Amino acid sequence: MSTFDTFISFRGEDTRNTFTGHLYKALVDFGISTFMDDKKLLIGDSLSEDLIGAIEKSGSFIVVLSENYASSKWCLRELVKIIGCMVEQKRRVLPVFYHVSPHDVRHQSGCFKKSFCEYEEILQELNDREGDKYTKEVQEWRSALTKVGELTGVVVTKDR
Repeated sequence: MSTFDTFISFRGEDTRNTFTGHLYKALVDFGISTFMDDKKLLIGDSLSEDLIGAIEKSGSFIVVLSENYASSKWCLRELVKIIGCMVEQKRRVLPVFYHVSPHDVRHQSGCFKKSFCEYEEILQELNDREGDKYTKEVQEWRSALTKVGELTGVVVTKDR
């Protein structure tokens, strides 16, 4: 049984006070139990037990992919968990491509490429010290973005 009908994954600095904030309000006003994390998450921390629980207890997911989504390790970690729920438990995922192209999400190009170039630079340093632990995580992020980029979703352009 789901605690939440819908879980919204988004990059706060991009859409919290605009698109995602309005989406959340509309869903709640319509009577849809919706989880939208509004806490400031610290870079480098693991996903909290509460956040993992909210993802696991959600019936469906809306992933708002925006220009800075991939610059957040938190967003990428959430996405890996969400895609896991989609694959393993057949939960629905609706991607919203907010001012980004599905192609760029799928192939980590455009604004997504910059984030992954930065991650790979950092990885080189970390792997020299700590092995391939972080390389595996970045590969999981790439795979999750590829999967969500292949889904049919809503494309919101800057002209709308």
